[in-house]
Amino acid sequence: MAGGGGLRRRLRGVTGDLGERAAEATGGDPPGTATAPAFGSVALSTIIDTLPFEASVSPVVSGTAASPGGADEAGTPWWTFPLGADPGGDATVVASPADAVVIGIAEREGRCVSFREFSRYGLIVTAATVTIAAACVGLRHFVLV
Repeated sequence: MAGGGGLRRRLRGVTGDLGERAAEATGGDPPGTATAPAFGSVALSTIIDTLPFEASVSPVVSGTAASPGGADEAGTPWWTFPLGADPGGDATVVASPADAVVIGIAEREGRCVSFREFSRYGLIVTAATVTIAAACVGLRHFVLV
């Protein structure tokens, strides 16, 4: 397949640039750069299926971690990225195949759960989970070092 390698290199360049810009947006503040992937990924993974989202955004996190001020100590952005993306999938029905399965089982048992009802509880659980996860990562990598 001619040209495939060139396209991949260009895409890696774009995602790497996005990672560098994300690191620059935090002003090189290590705690900010470390927790940005958690809060950025949770927002997007509430509307995008978590597995393809994580696979496609991984190069951006790699670019963030490799940038100056990227808090590359112990790969902190790599810890915070899935701690935001994975719980983000629990916020809405569309973000996780497991959520769709649960809705299907509930309907089979005679309980209809609407998108709104699921999201009402899912968003609360997701916000609490990501906040606790970010606090734990912050304590581990920036307070208790």
